Amino acid sequence: MGDMSARELQGRRFSASDVGRMLEHGILVEGERVELLGGELVMSAAQGPVHAVLVQRLAAILERAAPAASHVRQQLPIEAGPFDLPEPDLCLTRGRVDDYLERHPAGTDCLLVVEIAVTNAAEARRKRPIYALAGIDSYWIVDARARRLLVHGRPAAATFGTVTSLDESASVALPDGSTLPVAALLP
Repeated sequence: MGDMSARELQGRRFSASDVGRMLEHGILVEGERVELLGGELVMSAAQGPVHAVLVQRLAAILERAAPAASHVRQQLPIEAGPFDLPEPDLCLTRGRVDDYLERHPAGTDCLLVVEIAVTNAAEARRKRPIYALAGIDSYWIVDARARRLLVHGRPAAATFGTVTSLDESASVALPDGSTLPVAALLP
C-alpha cells in the first residue's frame, strides 16, 4: 500500500469513475448488490419475498403508465453525482434502453425513482438528499411497514420542496395522468 496509513485508507471516498475501474479490473463483480452512496461502497440488503413481489408489481404498473419514449429500469445504477451511483428499486427513465449503452442515466434522465422499504425505511431516507441533488423530479418511498407512500417532489439543493404522505386509503397520480390506489403498492 505504499506510504498510506490505515487512517488515510479509512477516510477514502470512492468516485463513480473509481467504481467503473473496479468493475473493469474484477475488483467488483457485475450484479453484486453494491451501491456507491456519498463515496462509500454500501452492500444492499438481501431481498425478501415481499420486497421482490412489490418490485415486480410496481414495475408492471409503471410499464403500463410509462409515457412514450421512456422505460422502466429495475435495480440498476443511476449517475446521481461524482460520488453517488445508487441502484433504486425502480426508475422510470427518459429514452430507450439502448440510449444508455455508453453511460448510466443521470438524475435528470429520471422521471420517477422508487425505493421500496419493507422492514426499514432508513436506507431509502438516506438516499433522499442524493436523489434531490441529482435533480430527480419525483421520488417515492413505498413504506410497507407504515403502510404508506411518501411522494417527494420539487428537488432543491439536498432536499425536496414537497413531501406528501399518502396512506393506503389514498390514491397517487401515475406518470400517464391516471391514478392508482396506494393500497395496490402495498403487501
